[in-house]
Amino acid sequence: MFIKSLSLKNFRNYTEENISFCDGINILTGANAQGKTNLLEAIGYLGSGKSFRAQKTTEMVRFGADFADLEGKVFSQERLQQLRWVIFSGQRPRQIYQNGIKKKTVADISEVLLAEATTVVTEYHIKEGRLHYQGVATVRILYIPDGEG
Repeated sequence: MFIKSLSLKNFRNYTEENISFCDGINILTGANAQGKTNLLEAIGYLGSGKSFRAQKTTEMVRFGADFADLEGKVFSQERLQQLRWVIFSGQRPRQIYQNGIKKKTVADISEVLLAEATTVVTEYHIKEGRLHYQGVATVRILYIPDGEG
């Protein structure tokens, strides 16, 4: 699965953000606490339905918001597809959509997520062991902590 774009609403520190990825390596830089790790978490969640940081999905919803919305355009199964996750701050279960159609479980979209799982998944720089993540999406990201690039 190759990620082409990602839209975030109320995800962690992002109120609303639209990101397009180019082919090849995408480089994330910036000062501490600006959302680089949150962006990696969103990419991972889009591609797997799991967070490498949060124990509960409600932790990913921006403080004070009712829900978070992650939407991505991905190239999988030799075509462009759309994945969307809606995560709620309360007890309500998350919602999953594939190409605008609501799905019941992650298993219903597993062919999109795992069709090309043999490819390189995610690349980034780890400083002092802070970030430990392996996802299913093929987006080559080089993570450079501020001041090192």
